[in-house]
Amino acid sequence: MTNESRTWLPALDVHQRFCTADPNGKLLGLKGNQNSLTNLIRKHGALLEKLDVIRRSPANNRIIADPDRYAPIVFELLTKPPEETPTGAAG
Repeated sequence: MTNESRTWLPALDVHQRFCTADPNGKLLGLKGNQNSLTNLIRKHGALLEKLDVIRRSPANNRIIADPDRYAPIVFELLTKPPEETPTGAAG
C-alpha cells in the first residue's frame, strides 16, 4: 500500500470540517466532536478502512483520514441503506 501523494489529516479535524463546513454534513446535524466521530467509526470504521478513507496507526491508535474522500463517502454511508452505498456492503 502506498501513499499515492494523498494528503492525510487527523480524522477528528476532517470530521469536524465535514460536520461544520460541508453543506451535506451540516444537513445531517452531526456535532463534529470526538463522540460523534467515535460513534461513526464504531458503526462504519471497518468499511471506511476498507475503502481507504481512514487509516489507523497501530503504534499509537491514532486515526487519520483522507479529506478529499471523507465527505462524499461518509455522506453516502449515512444517507443510504447499506445495499445502496457505492460499495454495496454493510458497515
